[in-house]
Amino acid sequence: MTLCVKICGLCRPEDVACAVAAGAGCVGFVLYEKSPRYVSCERLAGLAALVPAGVLRVGVVVNASATAVAEAVAAGRLDVVQFHGDEADHEVAAFRLARAWRVVSLQEPADVERAAGLPGEVLVVDASSAAGRGGTGRVCDWTLAAQLAQRRRILLAGGLRPENVAEALRQVRPWGVDVSSGVEAAPGSKDHDRVRRFVAAARADGMSAPAAER
Repeated sequence: MTLCVKICGLCRPEDVACAVAAGAGCVGFVLYEKSPRYVSCERLAGLAALVPAGVLRVGVVVNASATAVAEAVAAGRLDVVQFHGDEADHEVAAFRLARAWRVVSLQEPADVERAAGLPGEVLVVDASSAAGRGGTGRVCDWTLAAQLAQRRRILLAGGLRPENVAEALRQVRPWGVDVSSGVEAAPGSKDHDRVRRFVAAARADGMSAPAAER
């Protein structure tokens, strides 16, 4: 199974082009107004138009209304909606406009058991932080993430960088990896050298979880 590499928090056309050229399989756009990486539906449409076939367009939402999510899916021709808030399980389970991914935080072993039963095609394992909803640079618990990766398809996020992604892959063996702040020069502005090095480091290791695919 080919490792999925997602570059998230894209705000500029040149950053989208860099992520695609580097070999990212997914590109993420944050549709949460309180984020420093926020893009409106109007901007989303222009950025998403730069994404070629074969690369997944992911919209990240936080407690958005059904109407707002539908507008984003249409504007960005989104393949995936990543639910990053406190959305109810039944809302995620019933979502049909695009693929549904769910963000989870793992702080203790009991969280692994709960997460394993959540709806969503992919679980995005991110660090919990009062500083914000993702993009905080904090590393999540890789030991707990590895346990969940044996049971579910996970996208590992939280504090990943070109310098640590290979080690994260060896320890967790996720289906994919997700980076935002770890490849930035400033919030919402990607460092193109770091983007290329991140994707190259992830692809060089290329270990994805076998258990979640059985």
